[in-house]
Amino acid sequence: IVTLNDTSLAGLRQFILKTRKIIAIGDVGLDLHFAPYTLKEQIKLLKGQIALGAELGLPIFLSSRKADAEMLAVVDEVFESTPFKGVYVGVLETPEALQMCQKYKMHVCIRPEITYEEYKAYRENILQIRRDRLLLSSGLETSAPHTKRGWWNEPRFIEETAAFMAKILKVTPQRFATNVFAMECCRNFARLLFADTEELLEPPPPPINEDDQYL
Repeated sequence: IVTLNDTSLAGLRQFILKTRKIIAIGDVGLDLHFAPYTLKEQIKLLKGQIALGAELGLPIFLSSRKADAEMLAVVDEVFESTPFKGVYVGVLETPEALQMCQKYKMHVCIRPEITYEEYKAYRENILQIRRDRLLLSSGLETSAPHTKRGWWNEPRFIEETAAFMAKILKVTPQRFATNVFAMECCRNFARLLFADTEELLEPPPPPINEDDQYL
């Protein structure tokens, strides 16, 4: 889709309201890698999708390809009049992406690339995001975690990403750090998508010692 008019936007709105099964919009965003010649149309489309998500109270999952500065400019332009719940699903490497996520209190998806040695800026930026805004993501089919690099990615590999993040965040108790961090991300997703479901938001009881299990 490279164009958006009032009719198609109204159709999308009607579909979301009719199905009552849509819990988010996205991922949507800008692409200057494969389609820089359509930037004007992409921006118009993105603004329409953001407005729709804001109207319906749905989180908007945002991504960009070599367009973080342009994405930040769009969000800066629309957020005051159209505040929305944003989730950044790209690799958080650039200053513009970090600024956008911090300024507009966005959630951030942690992708398997966080485990790659060469993604130092990604790790440094992730550490500047509040833990209650971090979400685990299985990632693209071509981006398996470090020890599986070169394999086709699988959802089950998300455990390695969780373990890596638990280590660099120094989650305690260390024995259950992977499970603790994974549960934190699950609760973050619950708050984002199902904020009215109180039973999903209850934290686990604090451990008495490292022999206590969380899961």
